[in-house]
Amino acid sequence: LRDAPPGSGSRCVATISTGEAYGVDIVVCATGVAPATQWLPECFERDADGGLLVDDLMRTSVDGVYAAGDACSCARWARLREEGCHWFQWRLWSQAQALGAYCGRVMAGASDEMALGFNFDLFTHVTEFLGLRVV
Repeated sequence: LRDAPPGSGSRCVATISTGEAYGVDIVVCATGVAPATQWLPECFERDADGGLLVDDLMRTSVDGVYAAGDACSCARWARLREEGCHWFQWRLWSQAQALGAYCGRVMAGASDEMALGFNFDLFTHVTEFLGLRVV
């Protein structure tokens, strides 16, 4: 992070790990959200970060048990990858909320393999921090 050149329209320049530099007005450092699943039995298959692996209907490796939100990992959503979807699980509150709602519909039999009604931030996440838009 360094001062931006005068007249650039930004306060600072942030250089990311790839070497690319971006003009910024504010930098927010976040540690992310880690799945808190260590209390569950070892019979659940987990992703490298500890999230419970789920299929595209939110089913875990244990019959009859579903997971959603920050506790799950959607790494097995093969259907999305096959369709060329560039969806990435960010573990943001909006995705956690949408995954929970979708999981509830699946468990109630109100959703199908096409995930009709499953809507969330596909292309970007926009929120506000200190009154500024964060994308």
